[in-house]
Amino acid sequence: MPVEEDGLFAVGVAPTFAHAENSETLAIEQGVENLTLCLYTWIHGEAIVARSGGGELFSGRDVAEETSEPLRRWVTDHYQIVAKHISPDSTCILLRLGEPTAASVVTSPPVLALEPPSWLTNLPSDDRYIYARGHSNAYFREENSWKRAEQNARIALALSLETKVHQLTKRLNRDMEMAAMNRVDIRLNWSQVVSRWKHPEDQTCHVLIRMPIHAREKSIEEIIKSVGSDAENDSQGAILRELKGLSHGLSPRE
Repeated sequence: MPVEEDGLFAVGVAPTFAHAENSETLAIEQGVENLTLCLYTWIHGEAIVARSGGGELFSGRDVAEETSEPLRRWVTDHYQIVAKHISPDSTCILLRLGEPTAASVVTSPPVLALEPPSWLTNLPSDDRYIYARGHSNAYFREENSWKRAEQNARIALALSLETKVHQLTKRLNRDMEMAAMNRVDIRLNWSQVVSRWKHPEDQTCHVLIRMPIHAREKSIEEIIKSVGSDAENDSQGAILRELKGLSHGLSPRE
C-alpha cells in the first residue's frame, strides 16, 4: 500500500463480471466506503473472551463501527483513481483522497509475497503512529475477506486505544478460569491500511493498519472549509452542518 503524509489510500475489490464497467463501479463504491472509514470511524461495543486451563472456551464480540453518510458523499466527490488491477476473479481499484496529483493510473499487477511479513508477529514501533493488525478467514468472495480483515484491524486499533477491562477469576479443579470484557467507545481519525498479505495456502487475508498518535483534526477542518465554500444548496449545507458536528468528536469519547 502506498503511504503519504497528506493523502489517504484505500482499495476497493469486486468480482470480475462479464461487463468490466460493472466490476469497476462496484470496486469504486467499496473503495469510497473504505476511504470514508479511514477518514472517520466510530467504534463502540464490547468483546468478551473466557479462558480456562490455557485454552479459549468462548469468545464473543458485539462491536459496531459507524461512519458519516454526509462524509461518504463528500468522499465520493473528492477521490482519485490511481491504480487498477483486473484478474479473471477480481477487480481491484486503488483510490486516493487528497489534493490532485500528476501521477498517472498504474495498471501493473501487485507483487505477491509468499513469505509472511514480520508485522504478523511483531507490530512496527514508531513514536508517531499506533499500529494494529486484523485478519479474516477465506470467504467465497475475496472482497468479503479483505473487508472483514480491515474491520477487525480497526476494532483491534480501537481496543488498544481505549479499553476498560473487568476480570473475574476463580480456581476450580486446579485450573484458573478468566473472563474478560473489553468495552470500547472511540472515534478513529485518519487510520489507514499500510500493508496487506494473503496466505498462499489457506487464503486467509491479513492487514496492517496505522493511525497517527496525534489525531488529525485538521483533516476534518479542511473538509469543512471545502464543503463550506461550495455550500450553494440545502444538501451541501446539510453536509457542512454534520461535518461540523464530527469535528468535535474525533477524540476518544468521555
